[in-house]
Amino acid sequence: GPVLAPVLISLLMILWGTLATQYESGRVPTAPNWRAWFLNFSGVALALYVFMADTIAATHYGATAIRNVLPEKFNWLLFSLALMLMAAPMLRQLAELLNRWQGKPKTAEVADEFKCARNPQT
Repeated sequence: GPVLAPVLISLLMILWGTLATQYESGRVPTAPNWRAWFLNFSGVALALYVFMADTIAATHYGATAIRNVLPEKFNWLLFSLALMLMAAPMLRQLAELLNRWQGKPKTAEVADEFKCARNPQT
């Protein structure tokens, strides 16, 4: 837990940073971006809680107990949830990138259906 968990967070940040800097999206996002960021910040808060759970439990026993806290176990289930929540903006950006690579955005397809064209017979 004390080594692998921060390494996983670092890998997430490296992947997200690479995606953000190498593949710039050329269009406006279709859904509000605040949802992904809310999920991200919720994941950060949950991860901090998982890291500090033993210390929080020792606060009732005073400053000396806090200084002497040794973690007993690591909650991998909560940390996995936190990691998925932290990945929300990266996954959203990845989905937009995949949509762009697959072709036209859906709004362009709808616009093509209703496009007016000249009739050569008139």
